[in-house]
Amino acid sequence: MPKFILVSILGIILILFSCKKNSIPNTHYTPKIKEILFKPPGFPNGANRVDFYYDNTDRVTNISIIYLVNNDTLCTIDFNYLGSSRLPFMALKNDRLYLEISRHFYFYNTNNNLIKDSVIIPSCCTNVYSYSYSGNYTISTYGTNQSIDSIHILNKNIVTFSRTMSTPLFSCIAEYDNQINPLHNLNIVPVVQTVCLERNPFQPYWPIWSFNNANNITKHTWNRYNQTPTINSYSNIYNSSGVLIKSIPNSTSQIYNDTGFYKYY
Repeated sequence: MPKFILVSILGIILILFSCKKNSIPNTHYTPKIKEILFKPPGFPNGANRVDFYYDNTDRVTNISIIYLVNNDTLCTIDFNYLGSSRLPFMALKNDRLYLEISRHFYFYNTNNNLIKDSVIIPSCCTNVYSYSYSGNYTISTYGTNQSIDSIHILNKNIVTFSRTMSTPLFSCIAEYDNQINPLHNLNIVPVVQTVCLERNPFQPYWPIWSFNNANNITKHTWNRYNQTPTINSYSNIYNSSGVLIKSIPNSTSQIYNDTGFYKYY
């Protein structure tokens, strides 16, 4: 069974593009993502693949995570909409790795910002997550344990993230390239963070922070409470249009060392 957490970073794009590391900044072209393939060391054909499905208006209807070693579906997330709304009102997650099904019901303010996520897990409980916004900060509070996430956004990128309960648990600082993140314009961006197992915009086993940011991450530094900070950095490769197609860890010994390949429609 693979080590896996829903919602890794980063895909082999199998079509022939001319690639370069330092391209002219892409400020407008955002193709539709089809899949992201993750290749950790020791998995020449990849370990996990994330597939994206859309309706005829380009709303994301399903995300599926496939474990390629035995072609097993680890998890599916189905997004549901009311009429022509671009914002999902509910997501159904079937996490087959952890044998858990959950329903997320979403509530928004007049600015289309998520303010509440009510998560119903039939096997155990109902959890409620609340979100508030102040300037460049987003605060997320989990009611039962009162864990508080503080997210600082600068130039549409999450630059710092921290979580506290009775004491600080961890924080993360991130750096980015100057290329458009092709995931950033997906209609599920306001809610996709809420369907990962750990509500963490830098989660390495699922490209969750990739959704939340306008650009592509190049480095993140983890500071866990009373532990030595860990640094993970990546070199990004783009096609001739300046679109990300590959993200390579700068060291295979770093904790998060999957090479990510992006493929588009």
